[in-house]
Amino acid sequence: GVAMVRLPEGWLADGEGVADGAGEYKFGADGRWLQDPVNLERAPHPRGDGNSILHHRDGRGALVHLRFFAPSLGEERGYVAYVPAGYHGSARPVPALYLLHGALDWERTWSEKGALATTLDALCADGATGDLLVVMPFEGGGLHRGDDRVLDYLCRDVIGHIDQEFRTLPEARHRAIDGLSTGGFTSFVLGAWRPERFRSVGSMSGSHDRRSFDAVEGCADAMRAHAQRYLVSGGLDEPPVQDARALAKA
Repeated sequence: GVAMVRLPEGWLADGEGVADGAGEYKFGADGRWLQDPVNLERAPHPRGDGNSILHHRDGRGALVHLRFFAPSLGEERGYVAYVPAGYHGSARPVPALYLLHGALDWERTWSEKGALATTLDALCADGATGDLLVVMPFEGGGLHRGDDRVLDYLCRDVIGHIDQEFRTLPEARHRAIDGLSTGGFTSFVLGAWRPERFRSVGSMSGSHDRRSFDAVEGCADAMRAHAQRYLVSGGLDEPPVQDARALAKA
């Protein structure tokens, strides 16, 4: 056991002597064994209460589940962040990708169903991408339902929080947004309406409607002025693919 010390910022355990590679741990608090609520990497266990896993200089990124207060919404919201393996061993800032889920999912969907960490670890190992912070905020289709507060929530609250809490490159040319389904709608129109925030914009099987086309028509000059890049995609057998093709053409 390693005793933890209480600091103003939280609790600290001395990790000196921890071997390279993956180590398992739990917290002992008030006579109970607890998983780390922030760290999403867990060892498999039949009851689902396996130890938390700490990847220590083994070339793998970390998945953390955090919360913050969003002034635009007047409430707390959760988000998951993929922190690349090289982040803590360097002072170099990293670019950020904001990745949105669909309407019936939540901030942990990309990690639980999409194998996001495994995919990014492999891409980094192959040299296909450099260190990249991926932020997966909760956004349950509010913008698709007409809640314009989501614009400020994502573009001001979330980005402002991440740029303060993580070592990011804060310019738009180092920031991207992408999403699936209603998240694909949100990422697309958000990119068009706020081109000063995102240089690269993606939309996967987006739930597009007239508003998506209106965004292109109304924001075309600003999109060009900010030299944005768009990738609009959809599965060949999915109903939204025709909308995706028409939107890409527009």
